[in-house]
Amino acid sequence: MKDNCTCKKLVPMAIDKAREVKGFPCRWKMIISKLKRIPLCLLDLPTHPCFSKNALCKEQLQAISKTKV
Repeated sequence: MKDNCTCKKLVPMAIDKAREVKGFPCRWKMIISKLKRIPLCLLDLPTHPCFSKNALCKEQLQAISKTKV
């Protein structure tokens, strides 16, 4: 649950920072749209068949959730 809470904080911050970028507006619109999908993707991740079988997936998700901005 903590990972989801962290995601809910980090994603909006990343989107706000991406909106501040002045160069390459089309590229940044695409990046923002992908950032908006992150919370849903993280919620779906534990149900993916490979997630429970691959310790690296879980380790990577934990590392991402500990990342500070």
